Amino acid sequence: MRFLFSPSSPFARIMLTIFVCICCILVALFLSFLLALPLFKVSFIELTQVSRNLSDPNNIAILKFFQFVQSICLFILPPFIVVWMLNEKILDFCSLRKLPNFQKAALVLLLIITALPFINLLAELNSRLILPHFMSGIEAWMKQSEASAAKITEAFLNVSGKRNLLYNIVLMALIPAIGEELLFRGLLLRQFNIWLKNMHWAIIATAILFSALHMQFYGFIPRMLLGILFGYLVWWSGSLWTSMLAHFINNLMAVIFYYLYSKQLIGKSVDTFGATSATYIWAALSAVVVTGIIYLIYKQRISLSKE
Repeated sequence: MRFLFSPSSPFARIMLTIFVCICCILVALFLSFLLALPLFKVSFIELTQVSRNLSDPNNIAILKFFQFVQSICLFILPPFIVVWMLNEKILDFCSLRKLPNFQKAALVLLLIITALPFINLLAELNSRLILPHFMSGIEAWMKQSEASAAKITEAFLNVSGKRNLLYNIVLMALIPAIGEELLFRGLLLRQFNIWLKNMHWAIIATAILFSALHMQFYGFIPRMLLGILFGYLVWWSGSLWTSMLAHFINNLMAVIFYYLYSKQLIGKSVDTFGATSATYIWAALSAVVVTGIIYLIYKQRISLSKE
């Protein structure tokens, strides 16, 4: 027997989604700690201190386990639970029935790859954010949080061997691409559109939440713009698989590039390509090409609507 729940307003449905997400993350925190105790043979106190010593491979393994469990519970479970509570079908509600054709998938692949220099430039500009003097305390906290997150991310990416690389691809590219798109562009985007009665504002609101949830302040703007791009990809294609593909490619490039850098096969300058005075021209060219590809994807949507 299915559970029927029909909130009286779109806003109430959004509140329901947030409530389910909070419950799921609480369950994730409890489960991750409960399962980690026997799996890694450590005490509860040791579990609470794993992030203090990132040079210990066992601590990195524990943190990756935490992220795995919490990503599943926070991003993948809530859409299924909420859609079930609303007595809807997940494939229809989250636009999962329609698969992108080869041409559209190729355009998405080209779009994300060519956007890299422009995204790097935006990230560099965002990192130069300076808050007013009276907010110096907040700024110091933001910088400390950013530095801590960067250390953990670098520790996650610093692996050797194809097996560990594959695990990173699943953990840091595949699961976020599926889970975050299910939650933000699959579940929340539709609900914001019903509430705001405007898809443009719904896409922007969803992108702001998407970027804010990552808690990385000096990457907020490029991540928000990526969220906006993912939202329009879903709207224009009618398929969540399109944004999942774009999200996966974006994260996959970061994982692969760092792995190749650790093997000294490429220079780390790929992270700043487009963000230095010597490569600004590539960022400008990237913006032009990206605009052209976005127009082609939009044009496909227009042509399909006329058929």
